[in-house]
Amino acid sequence: MTSVTIEQPLAAPERVSFYESHWKLIWFVVGLIGLLSWRLAFLFDWSAVVRAAPYLSIALVVLPQLCFLVYPLLTREPNRALSFPALARWPAEFLIAAGTIFLIFTTLIVVNVVLKWLLPDFTFTPPVFSDMAKSGRVWAVVALMVFAFTAAPICEEVFFRGFLQNSFRARMPLVVAALLQSLIFGFVHSYSLPHSLAAAGLGLALTAIYEWRKTLLTPILIHMGNNFIAALGVMLMMLVAAESPVLGITCDPADARATIRSMIPGGPADKAGLQVGDVIVAINDKPVRNHAHLLKVTQQHRAWEKVTLTIERDGQEQEISAVFQRRGDLQK
Repeated sequence: MTSVTIEQPLAAPERVSFYESHWKLIWFVVGLIGLLSWRLAFLFDWSAVVRAAPYLSIALVVLPQLCFLVYPLLTREPNRALSFPALARWPAEFLIAAGTIFLIFTTLIVVNVVLKWLLPDFTFTPPVFSDMAKSGRVWAVVALMVFAFTAAPICEEVFFRGFLQNSFRARMPLVVAALLQSLIFGFVHSYSLPHSLAAAGLGLALTAIYEWRKTLLTPILIHMGNNFIAALGVMLMMLVAAESPVLGITCDPADARATIRSMIPGGPADKAGLQVGDVIVAINDKPVRNHAHLLKVTQQHRAWEKVTLTIERDGQEQEISAVFQRRGDLQK
């Protein structure tokens, strides 16, 4: 009598959510060291390199973000396929995300108003955002902003809430893990101290949502909404900056006085006969103390307005007439 062997169907691989994923200690340590090394590299002045290769600034942002996505996926515990939230769950997560975004920005507005009242010069807006708004590379800034609210939130949530929070949580109490991971998130986003503290607070909120919902979907949606509003702010700043008056000069903020360090050929200052090394002492008899004060005094005028500049050249003061130009026209 012939025996028949019935083959059993292969069991489907175990599927887990990102919340249930694990990483070996070695991959966790390597990822953390890589993150901190990348951030410490920004302590060096890259401005000369970026000026020589303008689009390098985009690569310095985009490539690390892609690493945030790829590294956790390549190093997570093997033989465990990822599961994703069912479509039926998406509406609820979207509503939670929308409500959280509203609460976050309401809180930021209230805090900003209070701090503005106590400290008139306070702002959450980091200088790098203002510099981007004044940049003549409009399409580069637009591309970076679109990336910031589409791909970047996915990459960062996979790395910070998924990889880092999971790894910390597996090795220490939940509260300690959340605080430590959120502080690292704030450190990585340290464009300025107020912005870094705000980012750490946002990271803590995103972590609380992640631990509550046990899915990356909700923090990703919140992160996207947050970055979208921030991107709109930068775009608005670009529109305002394009209408602002300029002389077409650059000064060194470290200088004690408003000393001209370079000029745009054919710009208002060049046409007026200003020279590199001239010190702007006053505009229409209103004293100018330094570079920061020069910017404030300039914004009190309008594009195409004719003004009298009091400058100091070779130790002698003299007056020169100049016409402010619209920043948007000067950048074309």
